[in-house]
Amino acid sequence: MPATPPASRTPFYAAIAAILLFMLSLTQDAVTCMDFNGEKTLSSLSVFLTGAIVVLGGGIAEWLTWMANPLSLITLILVFCRKKAAVYFAYAALVPAFLFLFWKELLISENGRMAEITSHNAGYFLWLASICVLLYAALKVRTSATLPKN
Repeated sequence: MPATPPASRTPFYAAIAAILLFMLSLTQDAVTCMDFNGEKTLSSLSVFLTGAIVVLGGGIAEWLTWMANPLSLITLILVFCRKKAAVYFAYAALVPAFLFLFWKELLISENGRMAEITSHNAGYFLWLASICVLLYAALKVRTSATLPKN
């Protein structure tokens, strides 16, 4: 009986790359806004840490975009568990993250003040890239018949 070839470890390596991209994104600036008192740059780490509670200040759309983070975490877990459903969570994370690129304004204060987005910075694009790499990993899981045990 011929030996079966080893299954692809690509999803595992892609998931690790996504984690590294996400961690790198947290060290960068996410977005620059023009506020009433001048230009304001938001770090990715501060956006990540405060994003979960932005809904309390009325930022429903901002919170829905931030929800790409827990959806990415679920995707990551499903990729490591080799579950084909990971692709659905990856798409669900990618859509709001990508659509943020087209936003014109951002809730900048809990009193409801909006600020014009002047630029999306490296932190945002690294975050988006990490979700794209996660989607790639999820698609590889979906198309792989068997994967090696880790």
